[in-house]
Amino acid sequence: MSDSPSSSVFEDFLTSGSKTRPRNSSSATERSKTAGKEDALNLSQEMFDKVSEYLKSELLASTQDYKLLETFNNLTKEKYQGMSDDAKDLINQVTKLQQSYASFSTYITQIDDISRQVDFIEQVTAELDEYSKQLEYKFKKVLR
Repeated sequence: MSDSPSSSVFEDFLTSGSKTRPRNSSSATERSKTAGKEDALNLSQEMFDKVSEYLKSELLASTQDYKLLETFNNLTKEKYQGMSDDAKDLINQVTKLQQSYASFSTYITQIDDISRQVDFIEQVTAELDEYSKQLEYKFKKVLR
């Protein structure tokens, strides 16, 4: 047959008559095992790289979510701080108004008293006017 190494291995196998492996088959097996190990290493490295990339993406998304929440919290805090300041200003203004009302309450009481007195005087004046009209009518009656 031919002189190539693979054909001699084949010839040796055929001529040996046994069912054992050819003598160079162990190096081929070792080569295929080495290639299989390299493929497995390459695939496992690729898998670890992709899992690592996935986990980094998940962590980045979580980090961005937390930063967004932090931004929302800060904006909410500022908004409520402004509302708190407005409420404090309103409380101060209400306190001033209550103090003003308290200082004017004596004047308001005096005004109410004067108003009652004026009403009474108007009533007395109306009665006096009516009485004077009756007197005038009687006086005119007497003079006639």
